[in-house]
Amino acid sequence: MIRGLAGSDFGDAYRNGLFNRQDIYDIANIEQIEIVKGPAAMLYGRIEPGGLVNYVTKKPLATAYYSLQQQFGSFDQYRTLLDATGPLDAGKTLLYRLNGSYTDQQSFRDFVGNQRFFVTPSLSWRPNARFETNVDLEYKHDQFNADDGIPAISGRPAPIPLSRSLKDGFHRQTLESTSWMRWRLTPRKSASSG
Repeated sequence: MIRGLAGSDFGDAYRNGLFNRQDIYDIANIEQIEIVKGPAAMLYGRIEPGGLVNYVTKKPLATAYYSLQQQFGSFDQYRTLLDATGPLDAGKTLLYRLNGSYTDQQSFRDFVGNQRFFVTPSLSWRPNARFETNVDLEYKHDQFNADDGIPAISGRPAPIPLSRSLKDGFHRQTLESTSWMRWRLTPRKSASSG
């Protein structure tokens, strides 16, 4: 909800300034989140009256940068994040970036958990100061077992332990998704060109 108004299913979500009908797979590739409050139709066309959310993805950089993070959490949660970027040629006209994450987490409830592998390589080609082309690819592989909660008996939760799940064991569902985006960016005119 933005400014008290509920947005439609992904109807108020943008990605790099373009309308995005897909969910954001993982935040490993998100540089920043921009929120425009109020009717911003003059900027983005038809949107929800409360505003919109724009997810800005990480772009390749001309300076080499490498990062590896490891996170730990409750209930056997492990998350590894990778971020690598830099130029592929001496002239720094072809740049790359590779972001990825691996998550394995369980739950306080039996048989509930999630494993996710997410990778997003991207390339940028900048032959001169006025032209840039970017190609982004995202791949996500999920294996999960959702939590259905505790059943109700006579309008009250069943008298069973909170950790008990009535699932049929450790069998998990698999969900794979791939998306790619190609876009162009023309920088602003420099002060010397008028």
